[in-house]
Amino acid sequence: MNDRPLKRLKTAMIPGRGLLDDAEEKQITNTAVRDWLVAYKDAVYEADDFLDEIAYEDLRQELEAEAQIFINPREIMGLREIEKKSRGLQESLDDLVKQKDALGLINRTGKAPSSPKRQTTSLVDESGVCGRDDNSKAILKLLLSDDANGKNPGVVPIVGMGGVGKTTLAQLVYNHSRVQEWFGLKAWVCVSEDFSVSKLTKVILEAFGSKAEDVSEDNLDQLQTKLGENNSSKAIRRARHFSLVVDTEDKEDMECVFSSTGTSTILENIREAQLLRTFQTFPRYLWCPPEIYNEIFQSTLGRLRVLFMKNGKVASMLSCSTSKLKHLRYLDLSHSYLVTLPEEVSALLNLQTLILKGCKQLATLPDLGNLKYLRHLNLEGTGIERLPESLERLINLRYLNISDTPLKEMPQHIGQLTKLQTLTAFLVGRHSETSFRELGKLQHLRGELHIRNLQNVVDARDAGEANLKGKKHLDKLRFTWDGYTHDPQHVRSTLEKLEPNRKVKDLEIDGYGGRRFPEWVGKSTFSKIVSLKLSRCENCTSLPPLGQLASLEELSIEAFDKVVTVGSEFYGNCTAKEKPFKSLKTLRFEWMPEWREWISDELGSREAFPLLEVLSIKKCPNLTKALPGHNLPRLTSLIIEGCEELATPLPRFPRLLSLDVCECHSLESLPEEIDQMGCSPSDLGKIEIKGCDSLKCVALDLVPNLNYLSISGCLDLESLCAHERPLNDLNSLHSLTIDYCPKLVSFPKGGLPAPVLTELNLEGCSNLKQLPESMHSLLPSLTHLGITGCSEVELCPERDFPSTLQSLEISDCNKLIAGRMQTLPSLSHFEIGRDKNVESLTIDSLQHLNSLNYKGLQHLTSLTSLRISDCPLIESMPEEGLPSSLSYLEIHYCFMLKSLPRLQHLTSLRELDISCCPLIESMPEEGLPSSLFILDIYYCPMLGESCEREKGKDWPKISHIPYIDISTAKK
Repeated sequence: MNDRPLKRLKTAMIPGRGLLDDAEEKQITNTAVRDWLVAYKDAVYEADDFLDEIAYEDLRQELEAEAQIFINPREIMGLREIEKKSRGLQESLDDLVKQKDALGLINRTGKAPSSPKRQTTSLVDESGVCGRDDNSKAILKLLLSDDANGKNPGVVPIVGMGGVGKTTLAQLVYNHSRVQEWFGLKAWVCVSEDFSVSKLTKVILEAFGSKAEDVSEDNLDQLQTKLGENNSSKAIRRARHFSLVVDTEDKEDMECVFSSTGTSTILENIREAQLLRTFQTFPRYLWCPPEIYNEIFQSTLGRLRVLFMKNGKVASMLSCSTSKLKHLRYLDLSHSYLVTLPEEVSALLNLQTLILKGCKQLATLPDLGNLKYLRHLNLEGTGIERLPESLERLINLRYLNISDTPLKEMPQHIGQLTKLQTLTAFLVGRHSETSFRELGKLQHLRGELHIRNLQNVVDARDAGEANLKGKKHLDKLRFTWDGYTHDPQHVRSTLEKLEPNRKVKDLEIDGYGGRRFPEWVGKSTFSKIVSLKLSRCENCTSLPPLGQLASLEELSIEAFDKVVTVGSEFYGNCTAKEKPFKSLKTLRFEWMPEWREWISDELGSREAFPLLEVLSIKKCPNLTKALPGHNLPRLTSLIIEGCEELATPLPRFPRLLSLDVCECHSLESLPEEIDQMGCSPSDLGKIEIKGCDSLKCVALDLVPNLNYLSISGCLDLESLCAHERPLNDLNSLHSLTIDYCPKLVSFPKGGLPAPVLTELNLEGCSNLKQLPESMHSLLPSLTHLGITGCSEVELCPERDFPSTLQSLEISDCNKLIAGRMQTLPSLSHFEIGRDKNVESLTIDSLQHLNSLNYKGLQHLTSLTSLRISDCPLIESMPEEGLPSSLSYLEIHYCFMLKSLPRLQHLTSLRELDISCCPLIESMPEEGLPSSLFILDIYYCPMLGESCEREKGKDWPKISHIPYIDISTAKK
């Protein structure tokens, strides 16, 4: 194909670019320039589409020739036709550029504006902007808020001295992608020194593409009326990016959006968007009906570049639409219910990005070898078991994500993808020599790489072919043996050959079956390693020397089944100059069943861990001897779980702030034993204790700065105080949880003086008799109270709850619910659980209650009397909400209640009393139970009218009741 006409066309597209800056500025006040700018952009887009189409046809013919497929001459655009169209497009561009003198346009390339008062445009060179991220985010937050999208959007002023970058900041926000998506119409208007509201309105109107020559600048009302008219059709016709935004996760709301009316509106908009290049949905997982995609394929004139298609059921449309998607670059089918990817996708020859993430049912891929421009292929989370051999022909592929897939091996010649930069995983196949040789060819890999199935290695020398030493841009490496390894020495040799480049920062070794690690693991020359995880190394009898990794900050050691002792070998070659683990901040040991002792006898190792902040030891049931005598000056968090034999006292932790202990049976008292650890109990801010059967006392009075305490499953816990006298003020305690401590009978005498406590949870304390005393005065900040399974607990003699309480949840507390709740002016949530023996319940004076879990009421199977009074914010009572045992129901002063619950199933109901509920209009549709004997209705105007004797529409529903009293006067 003669490419001379195409080169001339490309050249013709250059001169106009220099005029764009000037045109963007002058089009604000000059409609002729604006019309020229629109025409020029359209011409450039058309030329771009034409060149794209030629490239597409050229590649298609090349591929068909390679496959020796007969090409129908009628299907090929002839050279004359190409020359004719190219010449026409070139002439259009040349003619537009020639108009520059008549329009007064100048080439601004490299030139500053000449006007004395600088007129600004929306264009900005972001590469020259720095330090404005925080300001930009703050303005975006204001612009994209719900208020900004309402009827009265506010003004966001940017104030500052001249030259500080106000205009640049406004340009950054105006061009931000989120602003583009959020606002359907945008206009950039520069306000001159000669300020006029009428003139400015006219400029804004014209900026939206409306003609305003026929409206005088003196007629402000007519100008602003015209500005308010719907300009959306014009905007849609010229739209190149269509975002379908549904701001809801509610299924009913979604169905409403895609009802016949809603869909037809969307379809009409798409039909008008003839120049559409991008179609996407927000949120990305949004499901769209087939009609929408069908309209996209039929109406967008084949210009579409970007397509998000989240409905697997309509993906089959691709099979009949590829001829109309020849320009498509970006296709996102992620999280679709795809079972197969249509073969026709391979005909999308210009495709550069294909995303199939989360298509769990997708098990196979078609031949993708024709997609020679493909750069990004995301298969994460799919069900694909085998990659097609044609993958090796994707010579431009840069990104391949195969994480979380059931793949077993890589394609045979994957090494031909020489431009590949990101490969999330590499699976060693049965022919390990070939596999590693192919991996070695991928010289540009960077970021993260997970090498799996290392149990398939036949000859350890094969692993050297991967050349990981030479891959200096790999930051994170993970080696995994996914199956049983019979020869520990062979495994060790394999890992030895996989030595990475010394610039690696994150290393993980999983399932290693050797008895010892090769020398490079822990070698001080790996000075860049920040994070290291060793797991499931079941044959290792000792830990590698890791203490000399100078940058190591996080170390995790898990499932070393045969390690009995952690000793000096763990620290490496200690010297006076270099402290072992000098940068380590987090150290975790877990699932080490045979580990018995941790020894650090050498002088150098005793000064290890100078920066350690978090120490976690879990599931080490045989660890008996005290932890080593390290001075850990920075340790703030200690976690010990499942170490039943670990003896106290523990080492000294002078700055400990958080303590989490689980299943440590030697622990008997806190904080006395904390004091023996060398740390001051007054520093502790958080304590979490679980399953410590010997723990008898947690002395709150000795931990004055505690802000969080959780005690769970401590069967012998009896006291929260070290002595009988009242507690001192707990001025820092914000949250207290006590679960399943059956021997706890009472709170300290005098109550809990915790002025900032906001949350109190009690569960499974079966012998607890009373809630804390004087809650209303001692707990003035309490907002949430949860009590579950405390069958003996009662309110204190004064029967008080704090007035600040906003959320109250009670379940399986028969004696507590039977009491009457007094005024709780802040309560907004009330939930009742399964308390079968409760006979009477009163919910009264809850001024802020808007949520009441009526499902819990169903389980009160002995409840006969229910009173709900003075709860003005309750709007409705759900169906099926009341127990059938109910004989008396009273609803008073619920001013926002709009309807009554279903009552017909209450076959024991004898009396119904409704008062001061003015919004209730009628009785339940299915009527009232025949057992009802008394009905009282007071000051419910609409309900009273509906139940008027002989006249009201609800009279037939109530006429069987012997005693009826209806009054419109307040009770």
